[in-house]
Amino acid sequence: GERYILGTANYKYADWMRMIAEVVGAARPRMRTPGWALPPLAALFDALRGLGLKLPVDGNQTRLGGQDIYFDFSKGWSELGAPQIEMRQSVEDTYRWYAEHGYVKQDLVAKVIDVLGQPLR
Repeated sequence: GERYILGTANYKYADWMRMIAEVVGAARPRMRTPGWALPPLAALFDALRGLGLKLPVDGNQTRLGGQDIYFDFSKGWSELGAPQIEMRQSVEDTYRWYAEHGYVKQDLVAKVIDVLGQPLR
């Protein structure tokens, strides 16, 4: 009957995205979106998803991207034990599992995001 927040560490959003990009071999974002632009972008993403366009993020993720949110894992650590795997290893294992089970696809949206993330030449 208990609930726990399970995790290994808190990361700034930019560090989290950088880690994921490195693990999956994708270009990481090269420019930061200003905080004032996140609410209109979130509304746009929600509208586009409402029209059936498959986007890799939704409005809630976009709005949260501008926030520093931290979690307290102490209850889980004290009652269940400290994490046995570093976060990067967990991301690598998760990505590998998704790829092995056909959940990682190189569709048009993924290709556009990859192109947009490439450094300017």
